[in-house]
Amino acid sequence: MIIGALVIGGFALKLIVDRSPDAPAASETLDVPGVTEDAPTPAPQPTATSTVLSSGEHKVKIAVESDGAVRVGFKFTGGAEGLKDATKTFSKSATVSGSDGLAQVGVQLLDNATFATCTITVDGAKKSTQKTTTKASVAVCGV
Repeated sequence: MIIGALVIGGFALKLIVDRSPDAPAASETLDVPGVTEDAPTPAPQPTATSTVLSSGEHKVKIAVESDGAVRVGFKFTGGAEGLKDATKTFSKSATVSGSDGLAQVGVQLLDNATFATCTITVDGAKKSTQKTTTKASVAVCGV
């Protein structure tokens, strides 16, 4: 018998697995009241704008657009980082080496801003974009 615990969304579920001869086979579905099984999500396939990058140097640009005041936090791997208050637009570029974890940017709505969008472009191709429209909320982009 194996006893374990699984935490999902802050709730601990106790799991007891009985491997006695009359226990369900590993391939059988166990019915748990109130729990439904979702179909598996297919793995995303790389596209022309996927975040799969080759090693080496890349020209990375972070950009933020809004209709009001925002707070922007950003970091380029191995380089510049900062926290800035901006009105309507902010952008910064750097040459970064590597294939992942190149840059991150977060933008938070302030005052009367009703939306903010962050975008990261690598070697001229848009790789990450997010938008927020809820007061004081944050949009985060990363590649």
